[in-house]
Amino acid sequence: MLLAAASELTYHTVNCSALNAEELNREQGFIDLLGAYSRCVSVLNKSSEQTEMSVSVCTYCTRCFKVASQFPMCRDTFSQLPQLVNDITRILYFKNLPKLCCDAVDCISEMASDSNLQNSFLQKGAIWHLLTFMFSYDYTLEECGVERSEEANNQEVLNRLAKLSVKACARLGGYYEGDLSTPENTAAKCLFVKLLTPYVAEQLSEEAPHQLLKTLGSNCETPYMVWDNSTRAELSDFLDTMCNHKESVNLETIGLTFSSHRNELIVGNIFIRVFNEQPHYTIKNPKGFLSDLLEYIKTNNPLSNILDEKNVNSFLMVLDALNNLILNNPGLEVHCIGHFDLLFSLLRVETIRLVQHSALNTILTVTKNNECVTDIANSGVVVYVLLCFYSTPSDRMMILDILITLSTSSTIVKDILNKGGHLFAVDLLCNGDNESGVRDKSAIFLSRLMTEKLSGPRLRLALAQILPLAIIDTMRDLPSSTVRLLDNDQENPELVWNEKSRKYIFGNINKISREHYFALRQNPKGVIKLPDTSLLLSSPSNETVVAGVYLRLFNNNPGWNVRRPKEFLSELLDTCISSMTKEKNDKLEIVTMSIVKLLEAQPHLCDQVPALGHIPRLCFQLSLLSNPDVPKSVLMIMHQLSLNEICVGCISQTECIGPIKKAMQANSSLICVSSETLSRMFAAKKDYLVKQALDVDLISYLVGLLDGRLDGVEGSARAKAQIVKALKTMSSSLSYGSLVQSQLDKLPTWSSYKDQNHDLFISSAPSMPYLMGVQSTGGYLTEGRSNSATSNIPPPLIKKEFSPY
Repeated sequence: MLLAAASELTYHTVNCSALNAEELNREQGFIDLLGAYSRCVSVLNKSSEQTEMSVSVCTYCTRCFKVASQFPMCRDTFSQLPQLVNDITRILYFKNLPKLCCDAVDCISEMASDSNLQNSFLQKGAIWHLLTFMFSYDYTLEECGVERSEEANNQEVLNRLAKLSVKACARLGGYYEGDLSTPENTAAKCLFVKLLTPYVAEQLSEEAPHQLLKTLGSNCETPYMVWDNSTRAELSDFLDTMCNHKESVNLETIGLTFSSHRNELIVGNIFIRVFNEQPHYTIKNPKGFLSDLLEYIKTNNPLSNILDEKNVNSFLMVLDALNNLILNNPGLEVHCIGHFDLLFSLLRVETIRLVQHSALNTILTVTKNNECVTDIANSGVVVYVLLCFYSTPSDRMMILDILITLSTSSTIVKDILNKGGHLFAVDLLCNGDNESGVRDKSAIFLSRLMTEKLSGPRLRLALAQILPLAIIDTMRDLPSSTVRLLDNDQENPELVWNEKSRKYIFGNINKISREHYFALRQNPKGVIKLPDTSLLLSSPSNETVVAGVYLRLFNNNPGWNVRRPKEFLSELLDTCISSMTKEKNDKLEIVTMSIVKLLEAQPHLCDQVPALGHIPRLCFQLSLLSNPDVPKSVLMIMHQLSLNEICVGCISQTECIGPIKKAMQANSSLICVSSETLSRMFAAKKDYLVKQALDVDLISYLVGLLDGRLDGVEGSARAKAQIVKALKTMSSSLSYGSLVQSQLDKLPTWSSYKDQNHDLFISSAPSMPYLMGVQSTGGYLTEGRSNSATSNIPPPLIKKEFSPY
């Protein structure tokens, strides 16, 4: 009894003052205390009770050692007393003394501040007992919310023991920071990871042990932990075995593989199967997990490794996990930058279609980030996506979605064109499955490519060799209507499309695309020559097509609203002038007629002609009389342009009056249209035109025409009226009117016309019928067509002294 009282007194003496503990250490009192401690520990057994004297002595001695462990000098002394570690560890065997075990565990926790003592407890197997105590925890008692005490409820003692055991394990491994920190013990940490799983071992760093103990006592399946009755039973059996193991063991060689984990793929301490089933589960370190997944993909790449069925399934699971991780962690995709060569290389695994499918899924996810798109562009790997059009036909919709997203990069658009990716898209547009939506999606993709500022115009020119321009422009502006336009017959000035043309073009584009695919597959990274498609789209031999417009159909329907009238006009003028320079100019007449009818239908286009630069070239051609068709064509165009003041202003800057006079002299059939053209031009009040007329003596020539030289010329009455009007307009010129009038006064013929009103000879209708060989309709003193009904009002009276003839 005195020993019990003495041990209790020693504890209280040390506990009340730190100096007493150090004094006891200096007087070697702990050695004597250890002697009594060892004797009492040696008599403990599984039938011992808490009230026994030996248990009481062990309790107070243990507490005394715990208090003294706060001081470094005391811990140094304890580290030189191996029997102390043995005795404390031996107490842990007696589960029938939970309160004494609590004191022993608490003492171990305090002594763990010394690295030597840490290793000593580990070597003596204290850790097996500490882990065992954790499974005695009842979390329902903690969460029930009722009052409880250790005297009334033994489970409360066991719960305290479990919590103290968690603390002791954490201090033995060096998990805590701050006031509870202890030296890090790598061996202990590795052991905890092996036995408790990395997820639970990481929770040892938390000072509140309730959640950890609850996890160990519950069944759960999360990406971090697969834990159930079987894993608990296997761990308990293992711990019981180790507790009864008498010899020391090398902790580094100890390992335990749970049966439920044997078939699980674990990457970065994450159960991949469970993560794919629970993709929304919060991952604590997604960036680190992403790096682990990419490292696994790099190590097990099917291109450099032969994978069996199990490994293939594991590889597919990792790819799915990568996609799920990025999808559920916005912004994480930027950490894939630098790894796109690896990800896109998986598209070459044609022997395993599922690998290609999973890789495409991941690529589709990362391309939503602009930084990733930029890095993909710099990597030059988009060609592998293009090859998937034919290697994985079931994924074509996904491939198109990827390419549509990537088309925001001008570099990638250029790369797609250089690799001939547009040919594959056109093939899908023409020959794809209607029900799957591939055709509509292909149209959207091509539309995106054409709207790109740098390479879009180049693509439009390339597509113009495959499909009619009307379809291409519709696809660019309204891709949703493209498929309907392709599948229906059309015949209008801009599109002649029927079953025969569909069959020919669709069949040939499929053949060309397939051949190009095999060539590209052989050398995806090299420079490859694109197939020639220039002969794929050919117009009927009897049709003249300019800027995608069939001129025959347009001339029959000039009111047709062409899609790009300015471009159409420019190309018509270019074609016209080009035809004028050729000896054989079969197109000149139909092209000229199209120009005139276009300007008639859309007069505002005349405002654009001077800026196009064709007027000086037309005037130059007018002076060339070697081919009579050329002046006729030029005068027809100028006749229409003369209605526009801006065009007349541009014409006045060229030497045009002289060539017009020569054309009239050379071909009397041109006199009527020429005289009306001159009348309109002079009406614009451009003095320089009057000066040209004076320089080439046009006035005397025109008056001479009035003096009977128009006999037999079709439309002579109208021509005379226009000539008189032109001469009168010239005479009103501010700069040169007096010179014109003086010349007119010298010509006797003019006196017969100068005071007459010739308005009735002039119609607002164009004089084209004279040149087109179209019979004019009968009218009142005019041979032109009139838009108004014949007037019933008599003509004005003419002075008797004048006669028009």
